[in-house]
Parts: sequence; C-alpha cells; structure tokens
Amino acid sequence: RWKFTNITNEQISRAIKRMKPYKGTKPGTFPNSIFKQTENLIMPFIGPLYRATFSLKHYPEEWAKTTTIVLKKGDKPDYTAPNAWRPISLSNGLARLLNSCIAEELSHKCETLEILPKNHFGG
Repeated sequence: RWKFTNITNEQISRAIKRMKPYKGTKPGTFPNSIFKQTENLIMPFIGPLYRATFSLKHYPEEWAKTTTIVLKKGDKPDYTAPNAWRPISLSNGLARLLNSCIAEELSHKCETLEILPKNHFGG
C-alpha cells in the first residue's frame, strides 16, 4: 500500500548534492549554485516551505512554468536540419529542487512496492 510521506530535510539535502552547480535556471529564480553554497543557511526555510506545498495542497503556478530556448549545436554543417538544434528547458530553481525530491520518493516507492515491471529501465 502506498502511503504518502512528507519531504524530509535529508531528501532536500540529497537533492542539493545531486544538483549541477551551473545548470541554467529560469531568469529571476535561484540558480543551483546558491542552493549548493547556502544549504545549511536555507534548510530551516526550504524544508517547511516544501512541506507546506503538500499540507496546503498548493503548488505555486509560477513554479509550474518553464521557458524553453533552442540552441544551435556546435559545428553542424546544415542548420536547416532539426538535429542541428537542441532545446534547453529553464525552470524555477525552487521548483526544480522540490521536483527532484518528489522524483526520488516516487522512484523509491515504485522500487520497494514493485510497481514497475522487472524489464523497465530508465526514466
């Protein structure tokens, strides 16, 4: 049986450690490097904020919005070909961190409850 458990500070800490420090985030939001450099300072605030999203059943609308930009791949002979480009999705830094915690919890639950077939690999 699946029982919801709230996001813990330990999950948040693991998610921060998994972050790539210079991966792009949406303009006007916290970059990953801020989370990595200030983890001990922000944890007393981030943990309760994330737990409130579940207790209040409110995921901020701004967190759900992403911006996708398309970049040229370097040294491609033909930029009219679709594979000469790659999309980059920029999301809110706070949302990305929470989503990483949720993904970790879902993966753990699916594995321990054997929800996915044995031959399922990857995300």
